[in-house]
Amino acid sequence: GVHSSWKHTGLDVNITPSSSSNKVLVMVHTHVAATAQPFYSGSNSGYDMSVRLYRNGSSIGDAESSYGSAGTVIATHGSVASFNYLDSPNSTSQVNYKVYYKATGWTGFAYGRVNSNYSDGMGGISHITVMEVD
Repeated sequence: GVHSSWKHTGLDVNITPSSSSNKVLVMVHTHVAATAQPFYSGSNSGYDMSVRLYRNGSSIGDAESSYGSAGTVIATHGSVASFNYLDSPNSTSQVNYKVYYKATGWTGFAYGRVNSNYSDGMGGISHITVMEVD
């Protein structure tokens, strides 16, 4: 559905760094699709889709991927919104990462699949991977 506030995608992972000086590389790959008009933002305004990384329940504002309404396509056949983020949690305690999404302006929106009216198999699996880097 369409969510004008941040909603958890279901992507959720924990990691416990072995040293507080180590970093965590977070790799996020998501599939999204519009399921109702407008399928493309074109030159219209007010249509936006974003995915954002949260650490221990707090947003990491610059760890985000977005599709906006400045002519960027959000296609029925499954757009991909992905990003990598090198985080510095400064901790040896367990760190939790979650991915949230927000969609505004659309009358129908699907996270993690393509429009059910199409059977072209172009949908994909969304995932999050974390790796400790020393």
